[in-house]
Amino acid sequence: MAATKRTRTPSGLTPQLRAAFDTLLLTWRLREARGEVVVPIPEKSPTWALDCEERFGDGHYASRKDSLGTTLALLDKEGKTDFAAVVAALQWARDVEVVVTMRGRSLVRARTLEMERDRVHRHLSKWLPRALQLCKGSRTSIFVNAGLGKDPALVRHLEALLAALQPGTCNLLTLEWLPPGHTGRRSRRGAPEKPWMAELDRRLARAGVPLESRKALLKATGFLPYSDH
Repeated sequence: MAATKRTRTPSGLTPQLRAAFDTLLLTWRLREARGEVVVPIPEKSPTWALDCEERFGDGHYASRKDSLGTTLALLDKEGKTDFAAVVAALQWARDVEVVVTMRGRSLVRARTLEMERDRVHRHLSKWLPRALQLCKGSRTSIFVNAGLGKDPALVRHLEALLAALQPGTCNLLTLEWLPPGHTGRRSRRGAPEKPWMAELDRRLARAGVPLESRKALLKATGFLPYSDH
């Protein structure tokens, strides 16, 4: 008996789904994750999100909204698209992009701190013993003259600091959130990789969105750069 071929049942563009698409027009959330803007604490206002887009978005909201409306109308007319699956795919990718972008910024800050830690430890491990030797070799201890006594607490604190800054002891770079085997470093120079985009493209294709419409959707919702020209 021949296997029955499964067919996708398109979901129509309901008002609820259209409203969900409109929320995907907001780009300020991603720009905030990148550190490009500082968004104030949310207010109890129904227009707060749109107000943030006007102040902190990419500046193309109206044009992208028109483009999104045109693309959705075309897909709805063709009647082959599962709009619920499209919304789910775009929302998934947006959440992933925001989280990964924020973690990437944290990773950069951690690397910067780690490099500074290594630099400080390198210089401190070289100059602290010389400073102590200088004090011990003086006829009158510099520390005694400073009123720190024969066994100054300052020395103990500096030695403790040197030990704490030892590479491998002070772990400033946490990679627990990264996938197994991932170092957190780019495989090549240039813009950060976005592996979720390939999965998003596959999900949109399975939802019945043709290639050109996929590109239009990604531009309208801010996943790809948008230009009014």
